[in-house]
Amino acid sequence: MSEPADEPGASFPMPRTCPFGMPPEYQKMRGEGGVTRVRMPDGSAVWAVSRYDLARELLMNEHLSVFRGHAAFPDVTGRGGARGSIQPKGMLTWMDPPEHSVYRRMLMNEFTFRRMGHLREPIERFIDTRIDEVLAGPRPVDLVTALALPVTRQVICELLGIPEEQNDAFNVHLDRVLGTGTSNEDRAASWGAVRSLVGDLIAEREARPADDLISRLIVKYKEAVGAEVDYEVLIGLIMALRTAGHESTAAMISTGLAVLLDNPVQFDQIKADRTLIPGAVEELLRFLSVADRATARVTTADIELGGTTIPAGEGVLVLNASANHDEAVFDDPASFRLRQDSARHLAFGYGIHQCIGQNLARLEIEAVIERLVARVPGLRLAVGVNELTFAQDSLFYSVTELPVTW
Repeated sequence: MSEPADEPGASFPMPRTCPFGMPPEYQKMRGEGGVTRVRMPDGSAVWAVSRYDLARELLMNEHLSVFRGHAAFPDVTGRGGARGSIQPKGMLTWMDPPEHSVYRRMLMNEFTFRRMGHLREPIERFIDTRIDEVLAGPRPVDLVTALALPVTRQVICELLGIPEEQNDAFNVHLDRVLGTGTSNEDRAASWGAVRSLVGDLIAEREARPADDLISRLIVKYKEAVGAEVDYEVLIGLIMALRTAGHESTAAMISTGLAVLLDNPVQFDQIKADRTLIPGAVEELLRFLSVADRATARVTTADIELGGTTIPAGEGVLVLNASANHDEAVFDDPASFRLRQDSARHLAFGYGIHQCIGQNLARLEIEAVIERLVARVPGLRLAVGVNELTFAQDSLFYSVTELPVTW
C-alpha cells in the first residue's frame, strides 16, 4: 500500500482540448494508477480519481460526504466554496444520509421512467413552439439562447408548478445565486428574492393544492417527516431540482447538438432511423460528460483505493469524464460513435447520489434531437466547429453559443 503523496502533480481544473477532447492529463493520470493528488484554484490539494473501476468503487463507499460546509470540500470554482456562502437546508445534492435518504425517497417516484413518459407530449410542445420561433426568425440563430436554455427552464418550471408570469424572475434570480461570477452582495439579494417567491408559492399550494410537484412535495414532506412543512427545506429541494433540471441538461442539449452537427455520418444515420436517438443520447452523455467537476466529496474515514490510502478529512474529485474515456472500458473512447456500451457511462454519477432527474434529462435531450430532425433536417453549423467557444471555467462544460442555419 502506497503512502499519500505530499505534493500534487498537476493543477485542476485542466482545460479540455477544444472542441470536444478531454484534458490530455486524464489519460496520464489513469496510466499512473488512477488516484492522483491535484492542486485546486484556491491552492489546496485534493485527490482526483480518474479510472472507471475506481470511480465506481469509491462512489459506493459509505465513508464519503457531500457536505459543502466541510473545510476540505473541493472548491472547484475558486470562489471559496461550491456556491459561495449560501447553504440551503434542503439542497439534496449537499446532504449525507440519513437526512439525504429521507428526502431522496420523497422524490424517487416523481422521476420514474413511466412518469417521464407522460411528460413527453408537453415537452415536445414546448420544443415545437421554440422551433416555430427559430424558423420564423433570421438566420443564423443561436440554439443555446433560442432553444436549449428556454426549453429546459420551461420544463422544470412547468413540472414544479412555477406560474408562467413568475418564470423569468425565478430563473434570473436563481441563475445569479448559482452563477460563479456573481458578487456576494448580488447573490444574497437574489437568494432573498428566490426564498420569497418560492416561499409564497409553497404557502399558496399548502392552502390550495394543484397538480404540480410543489403541491405533492408538501404532502410527501408531512408524511415522511411527520411534522408541518419546513419552508427552508422545501425551498432548498426546489432549488436543487431546478439546478439539476436546467444547468446540466441545457449544457448537454447545446453541446450535444454541436457534436452531432460535427459528425454528419452519424447524424445522417439518426435522421434515417430515429430509433437510434436514445442510443445516441447515451453516447453523447458518455462522450461529453459535461458534469465532470460536479462529483466532489470529502472522506470521513481512511479509504484504500487502488493501492493508495486516502486519509480521512480530505477532498476528493471523481472525474466522470475521465472514467467515461477509460480505454479499459470503452473501445476508442475519444471518438463519438453509435456504440452498444455507451449506457455504462457515469455521466449521472453512481451510488446513492446518482442524479435523480436523469430520466427527465434523457427525455429532454431525446425530444430536442427528434423534433429538430423531423422539422429542420437541413440544420447545419453556421461557423466552423473550431470557431465555437466553450465555458471552460463553468461547473458544467458547454458551448457558449451555437450559431446554426439550414
